[in-house]
Amino acid sequence: MAFAGICRTALYRTVLSAALGLGIGACGFPPPAADSVWRDGRYDTAFPGRDSPDELRALARAVCKVYVTVTYQERVFARDQGVVSDDLTADCLSGAVDRGTFTHSVSGTASVLFSNHSRVALLSCAHVLSHPDTIITFYEGDAGEPSSVVRSVSLAASRAVFVPSLPQGSTWRILLQDDERDIALLVREFTIPPHPPVKALACPMGHAAELEWGTFAYMLGYPRGVQTITCGLVSQPDRDGEGAFLTDAPFSVGSSGSVVLAIRDGAPNFELVGMAVSASGEVRQVLGPEERTQRYDEDAPYGGPVFVRQETTVDGGVTYVVPVEAVANLLEQHRETLRDAGFDIDARWPPNGPPGR
Repeated sequence: MAFAGICRTALYRTVLSAALGLGIGACGFPPPAADSVWRDGRYDTAFPGRDSPDELRALARAVCKVYVTVTYQERVFARDQGVVSDDLTADCLSGAVDRGTFTHSVSGTASVLFSNHSRVALLSCAHVLSHPDTIITFYEGDAGEPSSVVRSVSLAASRAVFVPSLPQGSTWRILLQDDERDIALLVREFTIPPHPPVKALACPMGHAAELEWGTFAYMLGYPRGVQTITCGLVSQPDRDGEGAFLTDAPFSVGSSGSVVLAIRDGAPNFELVGMAVSASGEVRQVLGPEERTQRYDEDAPYGGPVFVRQETTVDGGVTYVVPVEAVANLLEQHRETLRDAGFDIDARWPPNGPPGR
């Protein structure tokens, strides 16, 4: 009996080894090869089965951090001057009781869409680059209600766009802008062609309208000013009939303008399918002390002045993406403007150009 038991054990081991040698898995099917892909012409919903670090590294090099700083000149009026909006003329501004300057800065993400020797064009969000030319604040009434009496007027004096990864200052200008779809194209011409040359995003434009529930997507950007690559799944594909969709890829301050890539028939077949523009969140007005560099004593009652600040919280997991078709349509509508600036759509996306044409 003992001998029989040993034989059965040896036989089991022999059969198991043969099964493994034939590549038969626990369910009776051969395990998929590391690079096997079901090629059906659709965007992939599975996690990539092939490593693509080199391709992703090259794509990340075309994604930039962008800073926008606007300097305002402020004019402050006394309450008893009784200035209202209709009074704001040059003569009125000269009667301000106080004046000063302040800056407002934001950061976001931009990607190199065109690169032609000394000319470069970056794709980003319009809201990252757009800031009001005039800011007006008002005094409150005696009971704390809103009033029409102007407290201050701030006029934009200068605007600078700075891309740290690219050389030669901050003389970028907005060539194209679509506020409704939140798309903008920044351009500049370098006096000396950058070395090494600036490379454009090395992937074709895809078709966001062909995305499906659960399509796997990468997102490359600069949340909190830190270069990051993350991933998520597509939800509500073609939610507006024009290709817009949602993804659960994390979104934070600075993520606006991040490129969203999908994979068609396996990595490294990346395609640009959209740009992250916003996330669900909440804006609140909170009371707090004056912002200072030193810390307050948390064990002692605070008796100083109280100020109102606006705080924005971002809900993770609901990122809104503008489809690549909207970008392509903007480029097509301004084909001549792009050509005059030194950028050729047909040379960038031969032979049929970007989607949407």
